[in-house]
Amino acid sequence: MTCQHRLMLTMLTLLVLAPAAHPCTTFVLDDCGRPVFGRNYDWSVEDALVIVNKRDVMKTAFLLDPLGNTPAIWISKYGSVTFNQISREYPCGGMNEAGLVVEVMVVGQKTKMPQDGRPTVNNLQWVQYQLDNFATAAEVLAECAILRVVDDAGFALHYLVADRKGNAAAMEVIDGKFVCHTGITMPVKVLANDTYEDHVDFMKSCAGFGGKEPVPNDTESLSRFVRAARAVRRFMPGPDKSAVGAAFRILDNVRQGHTMWSIVYDIAGKRIHFHTRSRTAERMVDLARLDFSCKTPVRVLDINAPGEGDVTGKFADYTLEANRRLIQSVFGQLDFLKPYQAVASTMLAAYPDTTLCAAK
Repeated sequence: MTCQHRLMLTMLTLLVLAPAAHPCTTFVLDDCGRPVFGRNYDWSVEDALVIVNKRDVMKTAFLLDPLGNTPAIWISKYGSVTFNQISREYPCGGMNEAGLVVEVMVVGQKTKMPQDGRPTVNNLQWVQYQLDNFATAAEVLAECAILRVVDDAGFALHYLVADRKGNAAAMEVIDGKFVCHTGITMPVKVLANDTYEDHVDFMKSCAGFGGKEPVPNDTESLSRFVRAARAVRRFMPGPDKSAVGAAFRILDNVRQGHTMWSIVYDIAGKRIHFHTRSRTAERMVDLARLDFSCKTPVRVLDINAPGEGDVTGKFADYTLEANRRLIQSVFGQLDFLKPYQAVASTMLAAYPDTTLCAAK
């Protein structure tokens, strides 16, 4: 491992030691066969880029510790829109043009996959890999054993996945392998920051779910899970009701003092609605109007750029400098990460330039 790699690994490990480390909430509503996915991003930094990722792009996974690991190599099949705070190609979540949504949350249980020769990605780039390659939750589940996932950032993530038919899965690494809940093993399509099994066990103790304890109103992970689950079960779809609006109301119910973004994916409509702590006006991106050809430049939008309503036409061409500014801003807002701004701005910012358009 090079000196720069060691510095990066130290820096990303420190990232999770911030007082509030991504305690987020996600869920899926069933709106008469038109699924809607809600997500709160809770942390201490708001900055991000909304990125239009292209299809037909060849990528090699970036690994901080390449020793003994074989980086995954793939060509993206689908274009996507993602929300990226660390760097381009390291999304916190997003939706692809086929209607697949993948979102991440920190989970308290940290386990590692043993080295076994499989192609490897880090646990944020895993999100981009799924969005690049698959159209349905079933495809993600069928192929999840192909890759080995490493916790380059020093913390464990788990994932909520959903598709255009409303199929969903909670996916987490336990005892070195993916454990997935879907179908009959997934009584509610909700996920916060404990393991799915722990969430459900706690939910069963609460009134309305077979138990006697009142549903708690605090902001702890288990409490947010139960309140979101209750709201999801109570949601009554209908032609005169807005599922997007209902999803934002649920997100407001489980928001915290450090909720930075609230995102609602209208999967069937292929539209992404969002607002941020600083820009409370709702904005929307229409995937049907985006150019996902890799023969044209990648496009980006500052998550806090002025505007409201439809902002699909406000994206600008991606530049290395835009990625570097994002990294410098995020790291500059955290005192314990400021010493690592330079190495992050070099290594992370430059990685997207290693991807290549493979379209004929």
